[in-house]
Amino acid sequence: MSTKGESKSCKARSAPKAVHIPRKEMVWTVRAKAGPHKREMAVPLGIILRDSIKIGRTMKEAKKIANAGLVKVNGMARRDCQFAVGIFDTVVIEAQKLFYRIIIDKQGRLVIKEMKKPSNEKLCRVEGKKNTKEGIVIRTNDGRTLKGVKASVGDTIKILVPENKVEKIFELKEGALAYLINGTHAGETAKIRKIVSGTVTRKKLVKLEANGKEFETTIEKVFVIGDKEAGLEELGRI
Repeated sequence: MSTKGESKSCKARSAPKAVHIPRKEMVWTVRAKAGPHKREMAVPLGIILRDSIKIGRTMKEAKKIANAGLVKVNGMARRDCQFAVGIFDTVVIEAQKLFYRIIIDKQGRLVIKEMKKPSNEKLCRVEGKKNTKEGIVIRTNDGRTLKGVKASVGDTIKILVPENKVEKIFELKEGALAYLINGTHAGETAKIRKIVSGTVTRKKLVKLEANGKEFETTIEKVFVIGDKEAGLEELGRI
C-alpha cells in the first residue's frame, strides 16, 4: 500500500507564526514545501500572490499566474505555489513591474515591502561551515552552499542572484549593525555592543543598543547587515 506523500495544506490556525494570514477567516491554507528556508520562517509563494500582493483573488488564480512563469523569486521563475519564500528574498513580476522584498515586521511575521526597481542583491546569513576535500564549504540560512568563501558562522554574505556571486561579507562583530528577525525586537535594527561566548548549557549571546537602550538576545535572532552607514544603505534598498 502506497503513502499519499506530503500534505499540501494545513489548518490556518496551525500555520507558522511567520505566515501573515487572516487565521479566523479561513479554515485551511497552503503549506510551504520543504525547501531553501525552514518552514517556521517561510511563507508559501501562493499566499504572497493572493494575500500580500493580491494579484489573484483565489489560490486558483495565483496558481495560473505562477504556472505561466511570470513570478521570479531571487531571479528564478518559480511555478510552485508551495515554494518556500523567506527573509530578504525578492519576488518580481516583471510583466506588471512589481518588485518586492521579504522582511520581518514587529510581530515577527514575514511581510512584503515594495521596491522602486528590481534588485539582484540578497543577504544570506552563514549557518554552518565545513572543511572538505574541495576546501571550505559554508551553508547559509536559505539553503545555499558556497565554496571558498572566507566567512564565519554568524556573518552575513551579500550575493548577486541567481548566479550566487559573493559581493561582500559583513562580519558578526562589535560595532556592526544588526537586523532582529525574531523576539521582542523583531523588525528593528540595532548596533552590536558585545558578543558573549556561549557555554555547554547556554547559547552565544549578543548585547545590542537601539534608541539609547541596551538589550540582549541569542545569536540566531541577529542578522548582520553591515556597519552603520553600509547597513542603513542595505536596508534602504529593501
